[in-house]
Amino acid sequence: MSGVTIDELKELAKIGGELIREKIGHHNKKVDFKQSGADLVTETDVAIENLLKETISKKHPTHVFLCEESSHSDQRLTDAPTWIIDPIDGTTNFVHSLPLVCGSIHRYTLFCDSA
Repeated sequence: MSGVTIDELKELAKIGGELIREKIGHHNKKVDFKQSGADLVTETDVAIENLLKETISKKHPTHVFLCEESSHSDQRLTDAPTWIIDPIDGTTNFVHSLPLVCGSIHRYTLFCDSA
């Protein structure tokens, strides 16, 4: 996994989870819309995504990111080690303070078997 440990992944999950738990009960969440009125993004989505990217980049400066809140539709997977992040999977539930959400953090590496 290119130096990424299970403990590191657990710590990243805790970082996002703590912010979700802290903010989910707030009723004054700042909410914006992405492409459609059904596609929501909150300031907590953006904060978690930025915090995860910053934390990962300190230890893995050559890794790249595909993130729900900041990626462009023309971005593609390459052979570079890539983190795929959805900071709050279930943003609509989060906006309505329903505790049916999770964070998604994936570490992708292209695998080629030359045999």
